[in-house]
Amino acid sequence: MQNVINTAFDGAATTAAGVELLEAFSSLAKRDSIKRCVEKKSAEVFQTFAQELGHVKSTFDKLKGSPPLIHRDHPRFAGGALWAKSLHARITKQWEMLDAARSFLAPSREAEDAASLYAQLEAALHEYIRRLYSDWVTPQAPTAPQLPPHIPRCSQVHPPPLLRLDRHRRIW
Repeated sequence: MQNVINTAFDGAATTAAGVELLEAFSSLAKRDSIKRCVEKKSAEVFQTFAQELGHVKSTFDKLKGSPPLIHRDHPRFAGGALWAKSLHARITKQWEMLDAARSFLAPSREAEDAASLYAQLEAALHEYIRRLYSDWVTPQAPTAPQLPPHIPRCSQVHPPPLLRLDRHRRIW
């Protein structure tokens, strides 16, 4: 049975696949040796999630100064917030699966470490989104290019704060 468990987990590259296998094998584990094998695989799944958190955190830390926009037409603040929300959704979906699996798995140090890392990264992402929002609502001095006087500027028809608000409101 241990060989079957090990072989099954060799093909599980994602946290979701690992959680599904843990759920299946934890209900079958009756002997102590099988329970230990499932506990070992449980620790490996939590370590895989911790590695994913580390990857997301390094990506976030590297790109938060100039976040990649999901689409080229997204405004700077709302586009950055949307990027951070996508990172948050990526880790939250995995965490919810692992958190639900904790009900049928034995407590482990790896599970506590993963919970701590998740909470830290989630707080950092929420703080980043909050900061982007506060930067967006804080008025800034307009830096519109000077056009010749005979060409009407768009801001003469629509003031710049309204133009900026219109672009951002679609995403917030």
